Amino acid sequence: MLKSAPSLINKNKKLPVLKGGITLSKDLTEAQEKKMKRDQVRWRAADQDDDDMLTKEEFKAFVGPEGYDHTKVLYVREHLDTMDQDNDGYVSLEEFLGKFNQIWFAKDPKSHFQFMF
Repeated sequence: MLKSAPSLINKNKKLPVLKGGITLSKDLTEAQEKKMKRDQVRWRAADQDDDDMLTKEEFKAFVGPEGYDHTKVLYVREHLDTMDQDNDGYVSLEEFLGKFNQIWFAKDPKSHFQFMF
């Protein structure tokens, strides 16, 4: 089982308020907040020099974490979390096959594969 990456979240740093006054706490849906938190962890992992800015190479690791050793574990964790429907930290055969049933019977299975792998 892969461990989460709590060390990548700097609890002393807050996410900035976005244009239009959107904050994590009150204006986003639960799904949007979850995605922003995921992106914050990804950002911290990609930002190797810890300056809160991404170089071209760091940005590539942010948007394509599967291609970089220092972000690959996050990519795997994200997809395991997507399949882990009962949130027990494991992917059962039933959960795995359930995800693939969604893919095989979808109107556009290619789009699901791009998301999963």
